[in-house]
Amino acid sequence: MHLKAYMKSTLKLLPIFILIFAAFLAQGISANAQSRATSEVVNTAVGTVEANDVKFRTDFRAFMNASKWDGTDKEKLSNASVDKLEVAIGKLREQFAKDPANWWKARGDIRPLVTTGKSVDKIVRRYHLPPKIEITWRQLRDSINKLAYYYETNDI
Repeated sequence: MHLKAYMKSTLKLLPIFILIFAAFLAQGISANAQSRATSEVVNTAVGTVEANDVKFRTDFRAFMNASKWDGTDKEKLSNASVDKLEVAIGKLREQFAKDPANWWKARGDIRPLVTTGKSVDKIVRRYHLPPKIEITWRQLRDSINKLAYYYETNDI
């Protein structure tokens, strides 16, 4: 009889224990992610993304301007996605620059960057671009994915 009463009271406390455990787990995950990199490492990674973006945009625009898609809606939409990616990279840099020591605060700006990167990735795959552009895109995508790893979010 005492065992049943003990089990009932223990089961009532189970949700509280689960919540406490989840809070500790979340705190540990956040601390682990922040220990993946230092402010300097993230700053370098953002710089790499920026440099790779310049190379990719230059190559992509040159190709599109010389392609059969020049002046079409496809080109305009593709260029708009590439421009949106540049803006997302700029926002991440801006947020990071506000407080480099607390680089984790810029985490919210990595998600739109990855989402936009997925759109550009679809464009690159759809148009079967020349190897030079695919290589510069792969470098940009990989550098964005490295940032996504540091910020513990999904990659492209």
